Amino acid sequence: AERPFVDFDQVWLAYNDELLAKNIFAVEDINLKVHKGEFIAIVGPSGCGKSTFMKLTTGLRMPSMGKITIDGEPFNARDGAALSGGQTVTITAIEDAEIVLVDSE
Repeated sequence: AERPFVDFDQVWLAYNDELLAKNIFAVEDINLKVHKGEFIAIVGPSGCGKSTFMKLTTGLRMPSMGKITIDGEPFNARDGAALSGGQTVTITAIEDAEIVLVDSE
């Protein structure tokens, strides 16, 4: 089987050391494998961790536990070492939207 292009392996994130010490996590045990050419969507209610997931995916936050690899290489956005050979990961975010239906009768 082909290795995944993006691989989240048991990724957990606590926003600071105090929360980590108390085992309070923003996201817990993310396991996700995405192969080249696949399209995924992350959906859920407000507060479920979508934005936190995006921060992990873009390198704005690094996991407290677990590992993220891209194209087989450890993901470390801080030093730009994640991708080689001109490959890119494209992230598109759409803000949460609410549709309100109004009865005009």
